[in-house]
Amino acid sequence: MEIVMRPSPKLIFFLLAFALTSRASGQEADWFKQGQAALQQGDPEKAADIWQQGYTALLSEERIDSRIGFAYIELVTQEKMTERYFTAHKMYFWALEGADRPENEKEIRAEMERLLPLLEQDEQKEWRRISKTDIVQLARRIKTFWQESDPTPSTERNDRLLEHWERIAYARKTFRKARDTIYGTDARGLIYVRLGEPERKIQKTLGTVRADIKRWTHVWGSFNFYQPAAEQAIVEAIDRLNRNPDIELWFYHTYDPEQEPVFYMFGRREGRGHFGLIRGVDELIPKRAFMTASTRSTRGLLPGAVLQTIYYEQISNFHPYFADKARKLNELWNRFESLGTRGLNNDSFRSNRDLNAILARERTDETEIITDGDRTTFGRELTPVTLTLQPVRRLQKNTPALTIIALTVPKIGKEYLQRGHSRHRVTHTLLIKSAEGELIEKRTESLPPIFDNVSVFTIDHKAAEEQRFEFITEVFGLGQAPEDADESYIPENQEVIGYARTEFTSDEPLSTTPDSLELSDLVIGVSTPEDIGSTRLDFPVVPALKFRRADQLYTWLEVYHLFLDENGTASFTIDFQIYRISKFFKKRKEMIASSFSFTSNSTTAAEYFGIDIKNLRPGTYELVTRVQDNHSEDRVKERTARFEILKDKDESE
Repeated sequence: MEIVMRPSPKLIFFLLAFALTSRASGQEADWFKQGQAALQQGDPEKAADIWQQGYTALLSEERIDSRIGFAYIELVTQEKMTERYFTAHKMYFWALEGADRPENEKEIRAEMERLLPLLEQDEQKEWRRISKTDIVQLARRIKTFWQESDPTPSTERNDRLLEHWERIAYARKTFRKARDTIYGTDARGLIYVRLGEPERKIQKTLGTVRADIKRWTHVWGSFNFYQPAAEQAIVEAIDRLNRNPDIELWFYHTYDPEQEPVFYMFGRREGRGHFGLIRGVDELIPKRAFMTASTRSTRGLLPGAVLQTIYYEQISNFHPYFADKARKLNELWNRFESLGTRGLNNDSFRSNRDLNAILARERTDETEIITDGDRTTFGRELTPVTLTLQPVRRLQKNTPALTIIALTVPKIGKEYLQRGHSRHRVTHTLLIKSAEGELIEKRTESLPPIFDNVSVFTIDHKAAEEQRFEFITEVFGLGQAPEDADESYIPENQEVIGYARTEFTSDEPLSTTPDSLELSDLVIGVSTPEDIGSTRLDFPVVPALKFRRADQLYTWLEVYHLFLDENGTASFTIDFQIYRISKFFKKRKEMIASSFSFTSNSTTAAEYFGIDIKNLRPGTYELVTRVQDNHSEDRVKERTARFEILKDKDESE
């Protein structure tokens, strides 16, 4: 008799579920570890292949291993695998989507730590607070940060994100005098990741000329009346505390073009200790050189004060801050030399010891070091772009709307023409953000090559405190079209040759109350050229703020909430005046005035008219447009806009 054992259905389900769970968790760990093993064997290409395969597999299973996403972008930027950059971009943001899974929390927090040096200090505190309570929100913050930083939002990869990881890779290979930053580099690596390559670097060894020490001991000796032999002993005593420290200075001239260059100082503490960011040359001097005990062999002269003065003098030519430090210290020495203690009747100068204290006090003054924020070098070498933006408040079906008109004029230089970029296309991107800066919506329009450079975006208009906007224009070089292609041909690979980015806000939305006469904002500019195609524009005016006298100025506006008479007809009058604005006086002088009457079969009307400006002199003008509802005397509203008349080429200054 043969006995057959049959497991119960519940047991079969349990065993199957256990097997699948074990396989899934093991597979997820295996992809990452297999890639690591390939790296340890010196095969980064194999590691990248493994992690990319893991990403594809996990994506199909709707699972996420954040370790793979972050490790992949780190690897491909380190090895300059540029053909994998697009995939790295996708895998990075895929890794952030795994924040809702407990096994990924550690990796999301680690990525936050790598980003904190790029943030303002208040943001750093906020991110750390969020990381303790809400990892999903933290991941959203990281994603928003990169979306806002993306210089080319119309493309399929984030160049700022990739630039960031390339900087990390370079810093790890280059700045290795310490490993005390989040990137495993010395302090130079931290600054490099944040700000990129400085415009200027200075490396200098300080205190190498003993005669500089003797100069200040001679000043001291002229008051203390000691002999040359004693002076030589003082020089030697001070020089023993002089470790001839190396200092490295980095200057960023483009951080804020209107200010002196931002600078950073690096060196070893007390001349031989830990290498890092320093706030002043005093940190290169041994601490005991500033202690009273160090003056026993120098007849009361503080060695730290001498060395500090000499060091600042030797770098005084590199930045006004250093020159000012050296000047102040020299003034103290000169005053002491010329007047002695009897002449220094200020409380701070009553004795030799007080003079030492004042000289030493300089060591507590901190330089202004920027400790947060970041900077991208993207776009610095690109062709200049003139971007004209005009937000226009409107009502559409009595709902507040905002229409943004954008006009881009790239100044294609010879260097791009020589590289075959006589053809180009323009892309406009509008980023709509919350008041807190979080991205709500992104809209992009890619315009046809060469012929078109105007975009129009219309969005729901909310209160000013609820919305803010950022606008980005990109110009792509298209090279020469093949012989068998027309001018609309767009190649697969395109180079960004022009770039502009700006932020703006709008005034409050228009009123939707029917009893209140309302006007759109004025649109002033030139008549729409035929090659743009008026079907894409909501009105026949391309915005402009500057005109030649030979131009015809056109203006457009909409009128809302007009009263209708018993025949269903609205009647209104538009008066306009153009005033010249004086540079030196707040007065304005009327130059042109006119009036137009209109009727409409609707409570809403749109009007468009041209103004002859050929008799206006160059300067700044204001157009005032006043609308009167003829069915009600007290229903009046006006809008204003300023513009400039340029000088003709043959006019003298």
